[in-house]
Amino acid sequence: IDAWGPVAITRSSLINNQANTSNSGGALDGYGSLSNCTIAGNVGYRAIYGGENIWSTTVAGNTGGGVDTALAAIGNSILPDNTGLDAVGKFTSAGYNLISKGNAAIGFIGVGDQVGATNQPLSANLLPLGFNGGSTPTRPPQSNSLAIDQGKSFGLTNDQRGRVRPSTNSTPSIPFGGDHRDIGAVEI
Repeated sequence: IDAWGPVAITRSSLINNQANTSNSGGALDGYGSLSNCTIAGNVGYRAIYGGENIWSTTVAGNTGGGVDTALAAIGNSILPDNTGLDAVGKFTSAGYNLISKGNAAIGFIGVGDQVGATNQPLSANLLPLGFNGGSTPTRPPQSNSLAIDQGKSFGLTNDQRGRVRPSTNSTPSIPFGGDHRDIGAVEI
């Protein structure tokens, strides 16, 4: 999607797209807001190049990397398993993010942020892309994922599939201010 004007994408999957140029986003190129979305299987400079607001979104399994931005607000989102870096640029973290390889990103200092590096990536343990309930493909966390119960709703009461959140899995400890929501687009 070329989005050099404001666009808002909610409860959607952007999958298996390819950028037309070598310095473009495979799924989203430009400015837009994402909430409760799965971005997977895209090919480009990054899956998202630009971005503006990213809430409760999963950006996983893309070729070229995850998100490259000059400044994006991000919260309760998960960026794992992308070839290349998962996050590049300057972010304003609202917290509760899981970034597998974030050593080229600035700003992931929010409460509950979990950030790995290229030489020590965090494993998100997500299920493969598929229809896991709902009408769009998703990548939910497996039962041993670092995303389980470690998030915060930020006012979004349903996941990408329309399922009510949070659904507590009895994880004994959650980050300060968290509400037992799973990080990313879908609840386990």
